[in-house]
Amino acid sequence: MKNSLILILSFTFIQLQLMAQSLIGVWNHNSIVGAPTSTTADIGNGTSSIVGSLAVVTAATGMDPITNNGCGAQNGTNPGAWAFTANPGLTNESSGVQFLSSTVGFQNIQFTWDQRWSNTATNTVRVQYTTDGTIWVNFNMTDLNSRYCNGTLNTGRFQNNGVGYQYRRISVNFSTIPAANNNPNFGVRILAANYQATTEFRQTSVPATIAIGGTW
Repeated sequence: MKNSLILILSFTFIQLQLMAQSLIGVWNHNSIVGAPTSTTADIGNGTSSIVGSLAVVTAATGMDPITNNGCGAQNGTNPGAWAFTANPGLTNESSGVQFLSSTVGFQNIQFTWDQRWSNTATNTVRVQYTTDGTIWVNFNMTDLNSRYCNGTLNTGRFQNNGVGYQYRRISVNFSTIPAANNNPNFGVRILAANYQATTEFRQTSVPATIAIGGTW
């Protein structure tokens, strides 16, 4: 089986050239007004969908992949990214976006996305995965299996650095999960999560304030 990168570009578009890796599914959400016209992957295979209480809004400003390499201020065109009202809902880790993609013929699966937070959006996200298309399992992000910028990890989740209107490029590596390999029912979710040890969603720029909206 091929060593692979499942490249999920959920909120903007970046062009990458990778050695010894194959793209399983790529979603190009750049320069979109409103919702994407198709939820299927632009390259490779897979489908995407909204989970829980998120709703599509007018597209947000994108980023210039050359000048900030996926990490930094929004400095691209508008519209330049698929945007949502980041209503996290009433239940922790219940609202976000989902991507399903067959990994048949591939192993050492990775998942990469670029995300922009507004000042009032929920600042913490949980990554989940499924190996049967039905049951979702929390992925414990660590500095060994994840790469990220403009943020930190907290109890296995990504938490931004408190600065809104910035992009973060985040990658997680599923190579230690054998069931992710050669699997027709593999999928990943990015969900709004409670802040640190609290039982509440907190805003990006003012973590002391509860988050109920904003945009991703």
